[in-house]
Amino acid sequence: MRKGQIVLHTKAECKTDHAILKLILENQSDQSKTFTFFTGRKYDFTVSDSEGKTVYSSSKGKMFTQVIQELTIEPGQAKEYQETWEYSDAFRGTFTVKTVFLGQSMDEEKIHGNREAAIHL
Repeated sequence: MRKGQIVLHTKAECKTDHAILKLILENQSDQSKTFTFFTGRKYDFTVSDSEGKTVYSSSKGKMFTQVIQELTIEPGQAKEYQETWEYSDAFRGTFTVKTVFLGQSMDEEKIHGNREAAIHL
C-alpha cells in the first residue's frame, strides 16, 4: 500500500429499467482518514448523454441539512455510496456517470482514482 493514498472508484451496473450508481472511497493507507462534510450532502452523481447534456443528477430537487458531520475510514476499509437512476426506454446509447465526493480532509488528502464510468443502454 502507498502511505496516505485514498482511492475513489466509480461504478455503474445496468438493469432492465434502472442503473445502480456507486461511489466507493477506499483507504489504501496504513492510517485512519477522516473527512468533514458541511452539509448532509456527501456526494453527487451526474449522468450525461453522448452530447454532454446532463440527464440525471442525484442531488437535483433535493434539500440537504446544514450540519457538520465526519466520516472516518480505517486502513484497508472502504465506504460505499449508492444511488439508483431509473430511466425510460427513451434512453439509448452511451452515457457517462461522473461522481463527486464532497468530504474535505484536514490534511488536504488528495483523492486518486476513477471519477467516471460508462453506461451502455
